[in-house]
Amino acid sequence: MTATNREVPGPPRRMYPDPDQEFPSRRRRLSRWVTVPALVVALLFGSWAASHLPTSDSVRNAPFFRAGTTGQPVELRMGSVKVTQVRSAAEVQSGPNVAKTPGIWLVVDVDFTPRNEPRSLLAPQLSDSEGRDFGDFQAITVPPCGPGQPGMVLGCTFALELPADALQGAVLLLFLEKALLTSAPFDVASIDLGIDESRAEQLAADTGRITVEPPRVKGKA
Repeated sequence: MTATNREVPGPPRRMYPDPDQEFPSRRRRLSRWVTVPALVVALLFGSWAASHLPTSDSVRNAPFFRAGTTGQPVELRMGSVKVTQVRSAAEVQSGPNVAKTPGIWLVVDVDFTPRNEPRSLLAPQLSDSEGRDFGDFQAITVPPCGPGQPGMVLGCTFALELPADALQGAVLLLFLEKALLTSAPFDVASIDLGIDESRAEQLAADTGRITVEPPRVKGKA
């Protein structure tokens, strides 16, 4: 009698459930709850970055600040400037016009030497120790500083109307006129006028008048 191979029946094989088939809706819900907050965070970060981080254009066009002090030449790409004298007055005269102020007139003398081609200095601004800015509008018009010729020192005088409490720690900002059709950023001289508390008191006490002279060529640099 020939024996035949017979499969011996064993215990039933246990079939483990496929999680992807058994719980598809749960996985979709979990994926959705993870994805939605991530999208919200990404959108919020994108909005913050757009409003706070500098753009390539803003960085490319941002001015270059060159620090200096009174009596020290500050070299800029298109010329050099030097504050030679800081004075004050209760009133200033430019041509036939006289302007008084309840505050103080800060009168600053500047030597300006253009480089390579004729240039002008724009009207300056002043920043005080509290972050306030002055100089956009003045009660009197002084002659513009320029155009100066390359290699020649042009002496200019500016007058800025300020409250007396803006004198201490004041910094003068001098701007060179940009060339036409150029994307190069401004060069800005940031000059500490060296006005401490005692000097500020002296300047604030001045009640005289200063006549603002027109620009004058002082010679070769």
